[in-house]
Amino acid sequence: LEQKNTLIDNLQTASLKKELEFKENFEKFNANESKISLKNEKIDNLEKEIGTLKASNILLENEMEECKKKEVEFELMKELEQKNTLIDNLQTASLKKELEFKENFEKFNANESKISLKNEKIDNLEKEIGTLKASNILLENEMEECKKKE
Repeated sequence: LEQKNTLIDNLQTASLKKELEFKENFEKFNANESKISLKNEKIDNLEKEIGTLKASNILLENEMEECKKKEVEFELMKELEQKNTLIDNLQTASLKKELEFKENFEKFNANESKISLKNEKIDNLEKEIGTLKASNILLENEMEECKKKE
């Protein structure tokens, strides 16, 4: 009877330890879910900023149309085409990364891996934003030079 009581005590202790471990892991999971939500929100904001920059690029392209008859037109259009190709490549890479993330998200159970992938996505979007901002500056500078020549 004493052995049975000891066994019961040991089983209850093990069960309590498992329950505590489960609660700790669940709290970590909830904290990581919150981090992932914040990362998703940042991704949304970055994608909105990309849309604004693309709209700005479109406006700059329209202004460049007015300078078509100028000597610089060929070089500007060539550079614009390169920028558009770069934008297309960055969009394709971004979409591929997003698809890769979604596939990996289902494969990985570890929340730390999820957060790492979200950080990669943010880095790529920030790089894309930097590229687009640089493109805008270059296009604006070229527009100023074109207008000076007029």
